[in-house]
Amino acid sequence: MQLQLLLICSVLSSALPAYYLPYDQGERSEPSHHPYAKYVVSIQTKLPRSQYFGTNHFCVGTIVAPIYVLTASHCILDSNRSRLLKPDELLVIAGAPNRRRPTEHTRILHIQSVHPYSRNRITFNHDLTLLRLQDNDTLDLNLTLSLGIAQLATHQPYAHSNCIVLGWGRAQMKAPFAEELMPRVFHVQPQKYCQSVFPVSFRKELFCATVSPEASQDVCGGDSGGPLICGNQLMGIVTRGVLCDRRYPALFVSVASHRGWIKRVFSGVGKSWPLITWLSLHIVY
Repeated sequence: MQLQLLLICSVLSSALPAYYLPYDQGERSEPSHHPYAKYVVSIQTKLPRSQYFGTNHFCVGTIVAPIYVLTASHCILDSNRSRLLKPDELLVIAGAPNRRRPTEHTRILHIQSVHPYSRNRITFNHDLTLLRLQDNDTLDLNLTLSLGIAQLATHQPYAHSNCIVLGWGRAQMKAPFAEELMPRVFHVQPQKYCQSVFPVSFRKELFCATVSPEASQDVCGGDSGGPLICGNQLMGIVTRGVLCDRRYPALFVSVASHRGWIKRVFSGVGKSWPLITWLSLHIVY
C-alpha cells in the first residue's frame, strides 16, 4: 500500500509545474463527500513562487461553465488594490478539497482572460468577475465525477432559508487559511435586517446571511469569492464579512441579479468556440 501511494505521488509531482510539490508526499486527501464541493475551486497567485502546492491560495471560485469560473472582483485586485491582476498572474486549482494535497482528480487551470463586472470601479453590489480558462484547460466534465457546473440562481434566495457556504477561510483574523474545504450552514436574513446592519453599503443586488450556531466559524479571509448554494442553485458570492465575527451577518452578491451580465459574457465565446460548447452554455443557463 505504501509503495502504491509513493507511485501515485510521483505521478502527481510530474504532472505539476516544476515549482510545485505536494505539501506532504506521504499522504493523499480524498475528494470531499459534500455534494457541492465539485463546483468549488481555489484561486491562487503564481507569485511569489512556492515550493509547495497550494500555499498561494487567497480566494475561492465556482465553476459555472466548462470554460468559466465565477468569483469576486475584489479577489483580482493586487495587494495595493490599485490594478487588476493579469491572467498570467493567476492559477485556478480544481479537484483539491485539501488545498495542500493534490489528488488524482486535481486540475491546474490557467486563465486566458479576466472579465470583471466593471473595470472602472469595484463596488460591493457588483463585486463579480468571470475568469475564462485557456482553451486547452476546458473542463471535460464527462470524464470526471469530481468536478461539476453549478446551476445559476433564477431568483433571489428566500429569507430564513438554510444554505451552504464553502471555502478555505481562516478560523479567525490572522490565522492561517484552512487546509480542508469547509462547508458551513448559513441562514439567509430578510432584506430589511440586512439594510439595518449595513445602512450605507447595502444595495438591492446584495443579501446577507448569518452562520449557523453549529458551524465552526464565520466567513473570513480565504472565503472571499466563494459560493452560497441553496437547493443546488448558486445564489450568492461571498463579498464581505465583518472581522470574521459570527455575531454579524456576511454580505453576498446576488447571482440572480447578475444573470444578464453573466449570459452576455458567455455569449462572447460563440464566435471562437465550437458550436456544441456555445450551445451547451445557452441550454444550461
